[in-house]
Amino acid sequence: MTLRMLVVDEQKSVRFAIAEYFRVQGYDVDCARTLRQAQAMLGLSEYALIIGDLYTRGEDGSEGVRLLRYIREHHPATRIIALSQHAPKEWEGSCEADVVVQTPKSLAEIAELAMRLLDVA
Repeated sequence: MTLRMLVVDEQKSVRFAIAEYFRVQGYDVDCARTLRQAQAMLGLSEYALIIGDLYTRGEDGSEGVRLLRYIREHHPATRIIALSQHAPKEWEGSCEADVVVQTPKSLAEIAELAMRLLDVA
């Protein structure tokens, strides 16, 4: 069974790097740049995992947090890894993400975390 995941980040290079790494690992990966794009994709597909930038700015500077709330409300079974350079460790669990990862982190470390969240060996 192929696991589907969505990568949400404003930076094309970040989306590309994460998507390519996880595709090589066997995941089916979609990417979105904005909250609106992510919501549209979530309306069309179910994702086992979403990796997203907590600080996606968008129109009002809070798209990342709004996306996490939207996912929890509409797709509660979806696991979420939030990436952030600035979020304090105590945000973990309080911002709707399963895990908040302080970046920079290696893709191998993020993949290991994803496998644990999805209970994949």
